[in-house]
Amino acid sequence: MPQRKNALDDIIDDRLLRQSRKTTKQLYADLASKHSKKVSDLEEFQHRQRYDFSHIPGRPKAKENLRAIALRKKQEEEAAAKQESAHLDWTTTDEFGNLELTVETQVLELSGVPDKSAARSDGPVYPRGKELESLNLDGELLFANSTTFKILEPKRRADYDPDEAKRFMKGRGKGTGPKDYELVEPEHDMVFVNPHTGKIHERFLNINCVGLSEDDTFKIGRGMELSDDVELLDLSGNFILDASGAYMIERINDGLSQGHNRLLHTLSLANNTLGGRCSHALQNTLALTKSLTALNLSNLFDPMSDEDGTELMRGMLDNKTIRHIDLSGNLLGKSFCWELKLAMVKHPRLETIRLECNDIPDDGAYFIGAALKSNPASQVRSIYLGWNKVDHVALGALIDACAEPHCKLQLLNLQNNRISRASSGQVVDSLARTTCLTNLCLSHNRLADMSEIGLGMYYNRSVKNLDVSHNRLADDAFAWFAAWGKDRKVLQLSNLARFDVRGNKLADLAAKQIIVGLGRRSANRVLTSMETADNLIDPLLEKAIQALLNPFRPFVINKREAKRFANSKRRQDLDYWKERDWEAIQKKRQAALDQAVRLLNTRTDDQVELDGIVGAPLVSKVPLVKDLAVAATQWNSGVKPLWKLQKELILEQKKKAARDIAMRKSLVKGFDRK
Repeated sequence: MPQRKNALDDIIDDRLLRQSRKTTKQLYADLASKHSKKVSDLEEFQHRQRYDFSHIPGRPKAKENLRAIALRKKQEEEAAAKQESAHLDWTTTDEFGNLELTVETQVLELSGVPDKSAARSDGPVYPRGKELESLNLDGELLFANSTTFKILEPKRRADYDPDEAKRFMKGRGKGTGPKDYELVEPEHDMVFVNPHTGKIHERFLNINCVGLSEDDTFKIGRGMELSDDVELLDLSGNFILDASGAYMIERINDGLSQGHNRLLHTLSLANNTLGGRCSHALQNTLALTKSLTALNLSNLFDPMSDEDGTELMRGMLDNKTIRHIDLSGNLLGKSFCWELKLAMVKHPRLETIRLECNDIPDDGAYFIGAALKSNPASQVRSIYLGWNKVDHVALGALIDACAEPHCKLQLLNLQNNRISRASSGQVVDSLARTTCLTNLCLSHNRLADMSEIGLGMYYNRSVKNLDVSHNRLADDAFAWFAAWGKDRKVLQLSNLARFDVRGNKLADLAAKQIIVGLGRRSANRVLTSMETADNLIDPLLEKAIQALLNPFRPFVINKREAKRFANSKRRQDLDYWKERDWEAIQKKRQAALDQAVRLLNTRTDDQVELDGIVGAPLVSKVPLVKDLAVAATQWNSGVKPLWKLQKELILEQKKKAARDIAMRKSLVKGFDRK
């Protein structure tokens, strides 16, 4: 958002504009008038003294004369020669005032550091540009950090100036003069490489979310090249770039080639900015390592493409140790899944595959199912394929692979995909035969009917957790659950303990079917949790379902309480429909009354007299029989007889006329009194 200008800014802009419009002679005249000495000849004054007008907008810089050019070149040559004589120049400070040191520095040069101690006589003075050759570095600086060196502080507080405590020390020896300055490496969290040996002696190196610089990444790589003790290297969340990350991984590869890093079993580079070069380097890592069991490259800020993932998986063909691989949060696709299939067919120890939040289509997930089915030595126990583009074909292939005797898959997570239905026949038979799958998650998909999955659950013995929440299951989708339990021998095989159906379109019909199914599970009470929230089920029926699932009470008491809730719901329904029926009867009565009024309004006087003499029913002559007939007719049809309505209407009209006459008479009497 542009900043608003005040009056002072307008005045300054106006003066600069007027200054830029002046000619060169006017500018020289203005500058000459400011000095005390006066020169009559302007050209002579210009020849003596030149001014730089580069600060004025629109004015070019003054041209250098030959003497200035020669002086500038000489200074540049001296600086270049000085730089060559020194190994590297230590000339900058960080935001805290500490000196910055590069990893190859052997000579300290204070050419760019402010020298506040120059005016003091009680301490040593190092003028700018002086090279200090007498520093005690305690070994080579090749394995030292770039920002962790500081001047050694004395033991006594009186020996240094508080204003310069972080930079310059005034340590004194016994008797004669000040001591030489000494550089040390302080002990803090970022020290992970021994400066003497160049090795990392930590067994578990966790450096998360601290923003490692490129220097630190290089140091870790060089330290890993020589180390033998590191078992876990976790650098997640440090924004490591592709170039520095590739350098570090290449150094690890060099160490593997030389026989180092024999204990490294976990490598985590999640939440960094890695790219294609790192994928290529990691391919060599997978091919060289003999101990690495876990690799985490999830949620990269520069997501791994399908081509990079394909190149990485080619290194898995020669790997025999990886057990857990996490590549979630990238852009992997079909080609990656094909290479993963080839690796899974030959890999003997892979146990966990996490591929959430990628771009894997239905065909890619089908390749993974085919690899599970074709590898008799497969050890895969968990597959996470959520937030992809998987459909019913891959679902059928994965469940079909679980039916194989050699398969050991225990967890299959397919949430947030595009599964609209289960493959006909294949899911029923495979789910009934599987003996390894214990957790099946199909939440946040597009399932409208799960009858095939339910029929497969009849004979399933292994599934303990089934999640179909937040789908599109309709009210009539649980007829299979009501029939589950008719055969007690089959029901005793089930080990289902948790069933999640939240966030669907289930209503009272599905709830009643669930209650019927749960009421038949007296011989098998393994199912203790059934989530039914966020549906259209009546609260009383939800209480009945939860009552049947209570594992801490006898089943008879649970069933009795569920029956009480169900009866309460039934009474509410009866009251509701009675009220609806009463409203219908009232509407019917009102329609019959309207019809009687219409008939009365359309009759002639002769028809009225004839109805009174001939058309009246015989029962009208006997009052008691007449009343009984009216009550019976009203009980059977819900409506009074037409002649009864007509008679009541006539009586009501007579009463109304009598009331009108009485009111008018009272009004007339009132006027007479006045």
